Amino acid sequence: MWIVRLVEQRMPYGPFTDEQEAHQFARYLSAEVDPAVVERLCSPMGELLSWYGQVKEEGR
Repeated sequence: MWIVRLVEQRMPYGPFTDEQEAHQFARYLSAEVDPAVVERLCSPMGELLSWYGQVKEEGR
């Protein structure tokens, strides 16, 4: 999943399931409103599980 974020305001739009669609929307916002970037949307639970998996692999 992806979001489009206005750089200066940090305002997010989305989520988008299609990365190309997110990039198209970011180009539109950049041309018509303010600079925008595409960022991968990460959930807090996904981040926690990723960290936990890394810790288990390292044998902590």
